[in-house]
Parts: sequence; C-alpha cells; structure tokens
Amino acid sequence: GQINDVFFTACGGSLVDLYPGFYFINAESETMHSHWLTAKELIVSPSKFLKKGALVILCSHGGNTNETVNAAKLAKERGAAVITMTHNPNSICAQEDMNPVVYSWEDDTNEKERPQGIVINELMKLQEPSYTKYEAVLDGLEKADGIVRAAVKKVQNRTWVFAEKYFEEPFLYIMGSGASYSQAYGFSICSLQEMQWMDCCYLHS
Repeated sequence: GQINDVFFTACGGSLVDLYPGFYFINAESETMHSHWLTAKELIVSPSKFLKKGALVILCSHGGNTNETVNAAKLAKERGAAVITMTHNPNSICAQEDMNPVVYSWEDDTNEKERPQGIVINELMKLQEPSYTKYEAVLDGLEKADGIVRAAVKKVQNRTWVFAEKYFEEPFLYIMGSGASYSQAYGFSICSLQEMQWMDCCYLHS
C-alpha cells in the first residue's frame, strides 16, 4: 500500500547508520515524510503518524536490543509496517514476523550490503514513478567501496600523525553536516572511544 511516513529508529551506532536513509527521503521523496529518532523516544513519545501507512525501519546489530525490539512491537500494534535489520540471524530482530534483513559486517562487506546502503532506493523506485535517481544511486553504491578504500590508504599515515599529536588534548570538536552528520556523531562517540580504549587516543567530554 501507500507509505506516507518512514520512521528510522535504533539505538547508538545502529541509529547512526540509518541517518543517510532519513536524509535521502527528506531530500528526494515527493510522497513520504521521514523521521529519525531513538527507539526509546519512539516508545515514550510515539508520533501520531505511527499508524497504518507508516513504515518503520529498525536496526539492531546484535538483534536483541530491548528498546529496539519493543519499538518494533509498538509499531506493529499501531498498524505500521516493520522491517528490521540485524547482523545476528538467531536474534529476535531476525524472526520472520519482523520482516528481517540480515546483513554481513565483515571488513570486506560492501557498503551496499550494510544498513546505510539497504532499502531506500528500492522504496523510492516502487512508490514514486517520477523518481529518476535509481540507476545513479546503484552506480554510486557500486563505486563507494573503491572510493572509501582509496581514501583510507591516502590518509592512513596522516591519521597516525594526528593521533600522536593530539592524543592528550582534553577536548576535541567533531563536526559534520548533511548526510554525513551521523557519521561525524558516530566517529565521536564510537571510533574515538575505541581509540581511547586502545591507548591510541584520549577523549574527554
């Protein structure tokens, strides 16, 4: 049926990966409104648009995140369609009634097969006959991994120099905008924290 609203919801790093889809729907869709919020927020303060005609896309890497599972249950209770994405084929989010997409998360997994590359282009093609960017998006997803790997190779030494120079800084500002906003957020709360645990970088906030 007709989809009027698309909700992207998850927790932590999984929510980060859903932001590009939210951004894309907002920028390109003529028929759908897009929402991006934590699973807990969807539960505590559910939108009036969370009903039949809404599609809720949820992501839980481990597949058993309590808030995400409960958000999926609430969405179904209110008549919305649900799609879950998870890395764990044995999880709650991978059960058949969740309409699951089980993705790979290895170092060589292509971006088109990760959460931020899944679903949205197909949805736009199915619902909006005037949508003209389908082939361009497919082409971009095919090229993304080559671009990213080349960039990693290009800046690898530079990142070590940065880490060595600034690892004792008491505060770091991480900035991002547009479709990359969530990646800047994820970099600050996840990647730099991992570097801290590895004694490569120290972040204090």
